[in-house]
Amino acid sequence: DDERTFNRVLKVDKAYHSRHMLPCAEPYVASLHRAGVRALEPTTSGCTWFSSVYGGRPVSTEFHLSDAYWAENMVQPVLFAEALTAAVTTGLPLDVAVELGPHPALQGPATQTVAEAMQRPLPYHGTLERKKSAMEAVSASLGFLWLYLNTSDINLQQCQVALAGQKQKQNHPAISQGLPTYQWDHRAWHWHESRRSRRMRLRQDPFHPLLGHASPDNAPHHLRWTNVLKPTELPWLTGHQVQQQIVFPAAGYLSTAFESAKALGEGKGTIRLIEVDNFHIHQAVAFESEDASIKVSIELSQVAQPSPGTVTALFSYSAALGSQATDLALAARGELKVYLGEASPSLLPERVKTPPYLLPCAKSRLYRFMVSLEYDFAGGFRSLDRIERNLGRATCQAKRAMTDDSSSVMIHPVDLDAAFQSVMLARSYSGDDEIRTLHLPASVSKDHRTNTVSGFSGSVTVYRAGCCHAAVQLDHASFKPVGSGGGDAPRNVFHKMPLVPRAPDGVIAAQGICVTEDDVLILRTLSRLGTYYLRTFDEQVPSSAPIRLEGPLRFYLAYAHHMTQLVRDGKHQYAERAWLQDSLEDVQAEIRERG
Repeated sequence: DDERTFNRVLKVDKAYHSRHMLPCAEPYVASLHRAGVRALEPTTSGCTWFSSVYGGRPVSTEFHLSDAYWAENMVQPVLFAEALTAAVTTGLPLDVAVELGPHPALQGPATQTVAEAMQRPLPYHGTLERKKSAMEAVSASLGFLWLYLNTSDINLQQCQVALAGQKQKQNHPAISQGLPTYQWDHRAWHWHESRRSRRMRLRQDPFHPLLGHASPDNAPHHLRWTNVLKPTELPWLTGHQVQQQIVFPAAGYLSTAFESAKALGEGKGTIRLIEVDNFHIHQAVAFESEDASIKVSIELSQVAQPSPGTVTALFSYSAALGSQATDLALAARGELKVYLGEASPSLLPERVKTPPYLLPCAKSRLYRFMVSLEYDFAGGFRSLDRIERNLGRATCQAKRAMTDDSSSVMIHPVDLDAAFQSVMLARSYSGDDEIRTLHLPASVSKDHRTNTVSGFSGSVTVYRAGCCHAAVQLDHASFKPVGSGGGDAPRNVFHKMPLVPRAPDGVIAAQGICVTEDDVLILRTLSRLGTYYLRTFDEQVPSSAPIRLEGPLRFYLAYAHHMTQLVRDGKHQYAERAWLQDSLEDVQAEIRERG
């Protein structure tokens, strides 16, 4: 019970294959002697027997199946696992296991033992089954053999004759002769097939992992595809989770648009360039679980060819959201423009120089930061490597997706999603708080129309390894915050607001400053010095001089006259009247005294 192993009490009066059978051993051997029972000698046929008494020892011609062996079988434990292990690991490799008996009672322990011994499961079946018709059980076992073995080794017709109780007939059924002929007019058409059915039956296009199947109602001016997205069939989807829910990536819509654009060039020429503009994501396509499925519809409407080298169309991506959905909801839409002509690897701009002063960033730290924002990326969606960035700029490398369907698409959603991640990388990094809430891609457009108050945007250029020209350009890929907040959470800002007087106040400014005796003496010296120069300046300029009435010095002269008059009248707060008799030597002596 502690090991949680199945066990139960057997309803028997004796514990067979144990020492409890020792009292029966000698009477059992004597009974075999009296009855004249003898074991058959082992043959050299292809059937090999293994003893469960001696731990899987093969039964050969030297092996004596005497009465003593059967007595030992009665008192010794059954070494079932050892015997079965020897049977499956000795000799030729096995294809199937068949249990002969009224019921496959040993199927559970047998399959477990075989799997551990062979390191792989082995198909297992019984010949008969409890509470089931013997003919049905044997027929099922024959069907099991026919399924896993070479059909030429199984004669089901002979088995059917044997079960029916009849002898097998040697002659094959003969064709009846002398039947009347039936006249048939092959010129008449006696069956009808609808256009839709005929188009579905004769379509040549294979299934596409993103587009699905083309609609039989397609027309040159309107193309449609239908598909059922399942994470179980597209395993890479499980690596793109947001808030612990599988979400179809924004790059998936663009990849689907590129794939649908191929149909616009069929019969018109070689596609030179594909351009998607005014692309907007209206609603996320989320899966309720890994086993969920979502039906999607991809449409190209208003297909037109305004010039011989250009084909335009409106792209839309719709999905049935929710298990109980009855209508399709618009998930994404945009404008497609296909340019026809000779393809050229140098069509897009050359590779630009790496911006200076970029700092290396750790890949693990970047994706831990994304997890904190509820981007639950895994697998191929963690492809960014060799990251360097500063605010507003970033360079990185991404490993291409190695999925089963990567070769069937122009650019895989996993690869294109790395471009969207690089926009976020240029915007923010762990610890700078530039992005503090979950943001999802909202649009891609040549024209910059992003509201930076409630989101951010960036442009990306993707290069193939070893190529000097761009392969993909994303212009103004915008991101919008998720939720009703409409923006980032408020920051914790360190600030202080000091209150000061509206007008300068020297008394308040000098509060807390202790005035010493030396400070008082220095103030007296400065006041005497100022009194000397103001008096001298006032006496050197006559009172009738024009400079006192106009010019830039008139205010300073008026101030000098005013202060000198205050000292003469004894009204100055610090100056003494005797200082009006000072000469230059007196002032210099005062300065030398103060040091």
